[in-house]
Amino acid sequence: MKVNSVQIVCNISAGSYRNNTGEHILHIFFPNAAPGYKIVEVPSNIIYLPVSVRVIDNITVKIVDQDSDIIDFREETITIRLHLKRINRY
Repeated sequence: MKVNSVQIVCNISAGSYRNNTGEHILHIFFPNAAPGYKIVEVPSNIIYLPVSVRVIDNITVKIVDQDSDIIDFREETITIRLHLKRINRY
C-alpha cells in the first residue's frame, strides 16, 4: 500500500512541525481501512493551531500522503470539517 500516513494540510494554519521544520499540517493519521473502503477519521485530542493570516480570504485544504503527494480519491466525495475558534487576547 503506497499510502502509509494521511496528512490534512491547510494553507492558513501554523504551529505544526515535521522533522523540525514548520509545516501547515492540521492532522496526521494512519488509515485503518483497506483501499477502496470508506475512511472515517475523528481526531481524539483536538489541538487548536494558530491561524497564520489576519484576514481569511481563502482557505486551501489538501490531503497528502507521507511524501506530501496529493492522494487520488478517484472522484469520491471527501468531507472535512474545520473548526475555527476565536481567542480573545488582552
